[in-house]
Amino acid sequence: MTERAWEAPAAAGSVIDRWADIAPELVGKVKRVHYEPATRQLDLLPVFPAHATQLRLLGRQLITRTNTKTCQETVKERRVLAPGSGMGLRPVTAGRRLLLESGEVHAPAAEV
Repeated sequence: MTERAWEAPAAAGSVIDRWADIAPELVGKVKRVHYEPATRQLDLLPVFPAHATQLRLLGRQLITRTNTKTCQETVKERRVLAPGSGMGLRPVTAGRRLLLESGEVHAPAAEV
């Protein structure tokens, strides 16, 4: 098993568990919904549209801060989900993304 594969589960836990340390100003305003180790994508669910705007404005700065706090390049991308989309939204994993792109499955509008 490669060294990267061993680090992925620990990285996911680190990002999710250390959210209050990574972005204290967003605690209670943004939920960490999912982390996909294969693509290093962090999915975030803002409570209100204003918080979604705040996340988009932070952009690369939030990714850099996350990687600095975890002492590794844990997050490469962050996805801001629509406020009110709920926790029931199934995150698009790397495997599912390939299926969607191939046209073998169809995604609900909120998932694309």
